[in-house]
Amino acid sequence: MTLLDKLLFVPSMLLTIMSDDNWYDRIDNCVIIGALPFRSTIDKLIAEHNIKGILSMNQKFEINSLWYPTANEMQSKGVAFMQLPVEDYVGHATWTQAQQGLNFIDRFCAINGTVYVHCKAGKYRSALMTATYLMHKYNITPIEAESRLKSHRKQIWLHDAETAVLQTFYDRLNPGQSRLTTPETIRM
Repeated sequence: MTLLDKLLFVPSMLLTIMSDDNWYDRIDNCVIIGALPFRSTIDKLIAEHNIKGILSMNQKFEINSLWYPTANEMQSKGVAFMQLPVEDYVGHATWTQAQQGLNFIDRFCAINGTVYVHCKAGKYRSALMTATYLMHKYNITPIEAESRLKSHRKQIWLHDAETAVLQTFYDRLNPGQSRLTTPETIRM
């Protein structure tokens, strides 16, 4: 984390608040992807969507208790919290973080609960984690996962670097499988 990260946080959060993008979108019966859930909206989110877990891809300074419910507050509402900190704009979840996130989601999916996966704007870090979840749950390729994700949440940002990370995660999820999953091989 740099001083620049902290300086960019507030203006970029304001842009997220002022945008006309959905704050969150349901991907399937187990996962909702969205922007930072504020303290003022968490009770409604839990009640309306059967939220049993919140998976934050934010750095520690982004989830300040002034606007974000603490892990203890969430626990008192029956909601588990997991933070897998990833640097905004330039960072990617590690394979270890992806595995931890998948295990967290699977735990609540098994009891018909929903996990709210978020970063600051619900466009980048949480999109990578959610696409990984889609590959894991539905045994689909990175391109299929990105397409499915975009059909539910139009504002995601997955570019070449993220697609490469997804391909690496796909290969880890499916050792020994030989699927042609890059855009170049699909066009052939």
